[in-house]
Amino acid sequence: MASITDKLNILINSLREKGITEVDNLLPGLSRQEIEQNTSHLPFKLPEEIYELYQWRNGCDHNFAPSLFRDQKLLTLDDALKEYEYLIEGYIYESDEDDIDIYQVDLKSCFPFAGFDGSIYTISCGKQYFTDKSKLPIISVFEGIDLYFYTFDSMLDTCIEWVQHPSYRKYYAPLNQTEAWEKNQYGSLKGERGKGKGVKIRLTVGNIFPFFAYPNRIGRKITPEFLIASKELMSL
Repeated sequence: MASITDKLNILINSLREKGITEVDNLLPGLSRQEIEQNTSHLPFKLPEEIYELYQWRNGCDHNFAPSLFRDQKLLTLDDALKEYEYLIEGYIYESDEDDIDIYQVDLKSCFPFAGFDGSIYTISCGKQYFTDKSKLPIISVFEGIDLYFYTFDSMLDTCIEWVQHPSYRKYYAPLNQTEAWEKNQYGSLKGERGKGKGVKIRLTVGNIFPFFAYPNRIGRKITPEFLIASKELMSL
């Protein structure tokens, strides 16, 4: 099985082949010691996926960063730590003793690693209710708090397939986005398909993204766009 580093290299080489030269702006990776020193204050242990990611590359200035994970850009470790503070300030309140029951995930144990225009991808390193099949799912925080990928590996596999598809263009979703997403999520966790008994919907806020709407999908924020999409589906 290819390592995370191998897959990251395949991803940026595939982007480079499509003319996405911004991948050359990525900063060199950090040492494990540097990562440990900068994250030792966090109330949870970083998973090996994050260590391997930041030993590979340390993001780059946001204005010159490539979109690695669909439209999400790899944050520098410093920016990731700032996003973590923003996440806590924006969603966690002293009165919310049971915030996991509100958001379906312990946000205090989520580490942001990618972002774009206010949306972030985090890896859940603690308790979450989205799935019992993965200990480290990728959670998106934007208009809602949603399960986007079951594992870091399945995220990379999906992104690679998107970029390598003939229809891939910068700023445009590839034609295989739903097919690749379903294949890699269900392929990464046998037996998970159908558990949610959901329906396919698409977010329509800036970045269209396919996923299954599970019963516990939305935390506190239920967006107008989600309600509109749900009504449209019900009318089909």
